[in-house]
Amino acid sequence: MKDGHSQRGGLRWYEILYALVLLILLFFGLVVNKPARVGVVDIGEVMSELGISAALTQASKDIQGDIGREMQEMQKEYAAAYEALSSQAEAAEGDEGALQGQINTLQADMRRATSTLVADSQRRQQHMLAEYRARLQRYINQVAEKEGVSLVATKGSHLAYYRSSIGLTDAVIEAARPDAAKLAQSLDPEDAE
Repeated sequence: MKDGHSQRGGLRWYEILYALVLLILLFFGLVVNKPARVGVVDIGEVMSELGISAALTQASKDIQGDIGREMQEMQKEYAAAYEALSSQAEAAEGDEGALQGQINTLQADMRRATSTLVADSQRRQQHMLAEYRARLQRYINQVAEKEGVSLVATKGSHLAYYRSSIGLTDAVIEAARPDAAKLAQSLDPEDAE
């Protein structure tokens, strides 16, 4: 046939040119628009390897001990006040309703004080964890810049899969190892306010 189509199954010159232009555009697109490199750090492993987890656990135990002592003191005060109100209620004739109201107020105050202590404990522990993570951030940034990484994600429940070749955990541990003692230095639980 002479209408531009050939009987043979070969490629025409403009089809080859079109494919070549597409390949050139694809190549330049990849070179010019470098894809962002992503790295992953297992913060739990880093904290464990550098001794930070142990320091954090000890500080948490210290906070829990402080809160436990405060709660025991509050319970002693509550028990004494409850006993006094109960004996007054037994001795009072006809005024038990007012004393029962005072007992109910005392119980509500105890519940409120207990929940405040628990919330304070949680806030202090979250503050300490944030402080330890802030100490590590310098090393994560250092490794990310050295490796040419644009985005660093933390391994956890939100990260379903990653290739081990993008893992930065070992590099972060090695970068921070010379300062491990300083990084794991315990925070004063009173400073975690």
